[in-house]
Amino acid sequence: MAIDINKIKKQYEEENQNGDFETLPIGEYNCFVYELEGKISSNDNPMISITLKVTDGEYENRRLWTNATLTPKAWFKVEEFFDAVGYDMDNLPESAETPQEIVSAVQDDVLGTKVNAVVDHRTWNGKEQENVKKLKQFTPIGDDDSEDKPF
Repeated sequence: MAIDINKIKKQYEEENQNGDFETLPIGEYNCFVYELEGKISSNDNPMISITLKVTDGEYENRRLWTNATLTPKAWFKVEEFFDAVGYDMDNLPESAETPQEIVSAVQDDVLGTKVNAVVDHRTWNGKEQENVKKLKQFTPIGDDDSEDKPF
């Protein structure tokens, strides 16, 4: 079977003419931790980049992004994330050469964990977009039908 890249691209462009997704409304969403990545921020600080996926409802499978910067000033966000996923921070490595080493140490325990994401909006590069204001331990919101989903 041949894969027609031009046909795929044309159909994608027709279906996504403006190239943007509708901004998720302000609110709280059932999500799960989809991906973690160790990175260096634009300010040269180590951080964990967190990708979440909405589990149900009108915005099911939409992704949300947030960061946990590994600095004293932003440590509250690190604690918030690990509390939301129920990870015992005493199990974090005492030191690491890279943020990816920290991600490697925790990802098996964290990926797929359900959380609640409190979303508001912010303007970035002139566009309004979602902002994950807070992560909380999971309690179903609305008709959470994600029990049967493989996380």
